[in-house]
Amino acid sequence: MIRVVYVDKQGKKHGVIGSGVAIAHLKYGTVILTANHVIDNRGVSRISVVYDTDKTTTGLVFKNDEELDLALVLVPVQLPTLALAKKPPPIYSRLLTVSSADGWYNSISYGYYTGIQDTDLSKRSLFKVSGAIFYPGASGGPVLNEHGQIVGIVDACDIQEIAEETDPIPIPQLGLAITLSSIQAFLGKH
Repeated sequence: MIRVVYVDKQGKKHGVIGSGVAIAHLKYGTVILTANHVIDNRGVSRISVVYDTDKTTTGLVFKNDEELDLALVLVPVQLPTLALAKKPPPIYSRLLTVSSADGWYNSISYGYYTGIQDTDLSKRSLFKVSGAIFYPGASGGPVLNEHGQIVGIVDACDIQEIAEETDPIPIPQLGLAITLSSIQAFLGKH
């Protein structure tokens, strides 16, 4: 699992903007899968990728799809990879997410697959992960089945604000992940 950090044109880092997962090795490095919204629309001149807790390298975005909300980033280092599952998870199966949620490296959250989310998006298909907590920075991280295989990519969450005396506290209620079929369609055309 990696963290994606926004770096401006002057080279200044501005914090974690998302997560990603290494999925393949190429001759010149490792391919990382992440959500497109993690790397897009930020005026990014380069993507800084943090791995092994504190090592940093520059990644090159070489494929992306705005509608599917997926992107591939090539980094010039060899990283351990995770495999894609061959089929989607069964309903109510336990899932695990690994991300840089709230800037924490390898933040883990458990949840359950509770079905496909109805969306008005033309190509993107999302599924619900009930019980998993997706905080900012989790986007792009892998959703794993009980075998450690990728069944989805963290995309969004439904947040409910709990009123407190001074400020409302945002509490994620339902995680949404990009489906395995969307990931396979994206990878199949690249």
